[in-house]
Amino acid sequence: MKKVTLYCVALIFAMLTTLELNAQIRVDIMAGGAKPMGEDFEQAAKWGVGYSVDVTYIPDFLDKQLSFGIARDGNIVLMAEANYDDVKVDLKASTIGIFGGKVRFDMKTGNKVSPYAALTIGNGRLKCAYAKLDGEDDEDGRSASSAYMRSNAFIVKPEIGVSLGAFQMSLGWILPRTYYGTTHIKAGVFMYNLGFRILAE
Repeated sequence: MKKVTLYCVALIFAMLTTLELNAQIRVDIMAGGAKPMGEDFEQAAKWGVGYSVDVTYIPDFLDKQLSFGIARDGNIVLMAEANYDDVKVDLKASTIGIFGGKVRFDMKTGNKVSPYAALTIGNGRLKCAYAKLDGEDDEDGRSASSAYMRSNAFIVKPEIGVSLGAFQMSLGWILPRTYYGTTHIKAGVFMYNLGFRILAE
């Protein structure tokens, strides 16, 4: 999945860079909070923090409203006990993120305030360390076996936001998908970020 994502991103940039156009490169850097999504993730995850870094190409022939590029989003989510497949699981923390291709449309308003909508499609990765609790042996009357899970899935992330000059805020949804590993967890995250952008000719 990761190789397919990298190939698609490279192909997009190769096509765009062949165009002899007056274009810009935009780098967006944002950080903020994360709210767990997905029926499995929500019962264990409490809250988290995340970041987004995008590099997009803005062709001049589209009136600089449509841009293409790559995006990397990551989130760390604090966890608690939950039940998966009728097994009690104690999750300490998880990371969930996406790396893929991004397309963004900025609405022209005639002033510095510019709403936008974007879509990122690519490889999502969930990592979590957890302990299975079966009700015996430890100081609380339970025994635990530790495990580590790392899984990938095809992910879609819609996003809306507002730019105010060089600053912007956004709301993004890494839509829940089921990740398979030593167990299976349906997970996603809602991201709310603040940040800034850098434009280069």
